Order: sequence, then C-alpha cells, then structure tokens
Amino acid sequence: MRDLIMKHLLTLLIGLMGSVAFAQGPRTGEAKAGVNFRSGPGMNYRVISGVPKGDFFDILGTRGSWTKVQLSTGQKGYIHSKYVGERADSAEGGYCEECGSGDSRVSKDDHPQTQAQNVLNIVNPASGFGNCITNKIVSAAKWVHKNKYGGRRKGKGKCQYAIRQSLNRAGVWPGGGYGNAKDTIPTMTKMGFKNIYKPGMTPKDAPAGSILVYGPKLKGARCKQSLGNVYGHIELKVNNNSWLYDGNPEFNIQQAYGAKCRPLKGIMIMGNSCPTCSKKLKNACGG
Repeated sequence: MRDLIMKHLLTLLIGLMGSVAFAQGPRTGEAKAGVNFRSGPGMNYRVISGVPKGDFFDILGTRGSWTKVQLSTGQKGYIHSKYVGERADSAEGGYCEECGSGDSRVSKDDHPQTQAQNVLNIVNPASGFGNCITNKIVSAAKWVHKNKYGGRRKGKGKCQYAIRQSLNRAGVWPGGGYGNAKDTIPTMTKMGFKNIYKPGMTPKDAPAGSILVYGPKLKGARCKQSLGNVYGHIELKVNNNSWLYDGNPEFNIQQAYGAKCRPLKGIMIMGNSCPTCSKKLKNACGG
C-alpha cells in the first residue's frame, strides 16, 4: 500500500514538473519583439504593460507555452514563450518569425490594441491608470490633428494650443489657457503629470506618450522658429520616430535641430491620479 501511494506521489510530482518548469536560478532573457506582459499564463489574463523588443529580464520559469519573467522594475508576470529568447541568442539578432500574431505588440490593424496603445502601454508600467489616461490623450491628439488641422501644420506658435486642445478633448483639462509652452510644467503637475526629466536626458530618452516641454532658445543658438525661441515649445511624443507638433506629425524634429536650439525642461507622464480629469474619464480608467 505504501509503495502504491509513493508511486502516485511520484507520478503527480513528475506531472507538475512537466507543466511548471522552474530553472535552478534566474536566466536572462530578451524580448524578440514588442510583447504583452500579462498577470498570468494566458491570453485571458490582464495586460500589465508591454515589453519593448530587445529588453532584458530574468526568466523565472515556464508554465505551458508561457514564460514567467521578472522585469528590471521588479514586477513579475508572464510573456508568451515564442517571444522570449535567451540573452546569449541576442547576437543572432533576436528575430521573431511570428511577429504580428498571437500576443505580439507589433502594430496591426486587426490587433486588439491600436498602434497608439501598443507603444503607450509601456509608459508607466506601475500605473494602469496612467497608461489609460495616456492612451486617451494620444487618441485625442490624433483626432485634433486630423479634424482641427486637416492633417497639416496650420502655422507657427500653435504647439501649446494643439496640446491643450488634445488635453481638453481627452477630459484631462477642463478648458481655458494655462500660459505659454515654457510655463506649462507647473500646471501639468497640478493635472497629475510627473516630470521625469533629469539633466542630460534627451527627447530620445523620453518614453512613448510623454509630453515634452522646452524652454526658450539657448543663448547663441540659431533657430528657425522665432515664437518657439521666446515662448518655448511643447509636443507629444508618439514614439521614437514621430511627434505631434502643431497638430502635425514631425519626425525627429527635436533630435535634428530643435533640442540644440531650445533646452529640454520637462518629460511629463501621467501619474496615479488626475485631479483635473473629468469624472467620465476617471471612471473609464478606474481612477
């Protein structure tokens, strides 16, 4: 009888080891593509955030076709195993043959999330509320760009107005002006934004979905846009290749010459609360 019980226990143990295989110690993995970071091992589990292609993390184990990982932030969750590569494989390029399907965060029209949501879910991994608000702002900014500006820039000095229209439409700001571009950091802080700028950071360092605030032009710098030289500049960063500026998508505008003319003063991301947000928006984002 005892032997029979031990046999059943051994069989159960082997089965568990087959379904949940944990490594002796954490190995370093790399995301083969932008991928969803979920709270559990399945497509039905909540998306906590996103992991950009090339990011490293500790591999804690596997459960079926899912890999349990720990990000550099300390968060633990699951990524579909087909998007996980060993760090040693990164020299081979980390190519993902199935990008665009399954749980990949590659932009596709038929993907459950839009391109904006794909790139913006990585903005503030610790705050689902902040992610939600950011997604709303970007959606509103794209609407403003399309409907208020006809997809074209309508003149200089409109950057602050375009951002304010976007915040108004998203429900983050109740309306009215709040100074020039260079003066917006204190007001945006009251809205719930956090300035994560540190000396030495560039626009490239800013996360997707952040609002970048610049001061007046640097002494001795030669800039083309006179209003921005006096009043500063503000823009919404969509991703590393696109900003919404004056309602117009610009490509690397600040990396090309703007940052040399006007100093970066603020990288604003939404925090865990938004005192000025409308009740409708707060309810929609669980605030």
